[in-house]
Amino acid sequence: MKDTEIEVKLDQINKIINELTKVKSICYDENVVKSLEKLISYIDKDILHNKDIKGKILDQIYSEMVVIKTIDEGLNASLYILYQELKNDRISVSEAIERLDLILKTIEYM
Repeated sequence: MKDTEIEVKLDQINKIINELTKVKSICYDENVVKSLEKLISYIDKDILHNKDIKGKILDQIYSEMVVIKTIDEGLNASLYILYQELKNDRISVSEAIERLDLILKTIEYM
């Protein structure tokens, strides 16, 4: 059977990872936690390690850095650190997505 390609927006993948992480943090059943970790790992390894997605996230972080530069130096520095850590493979793409989401939520409340 031929593989079928689908296109999913990066924002939607971010939301999936965030929701899985939330459910994992409030769940007490070890079997469910292990299943959630497998799902998160699958998304991280098979989907997010795609070079195109990493590049898109780096572009998104950079564009946010440019916008926030004149507004808040502290958040700009946080974005710069995040950018460098992802660029140099010090953090995973899923971790970068979580941290970017947190920074963007901070910007919303400014």
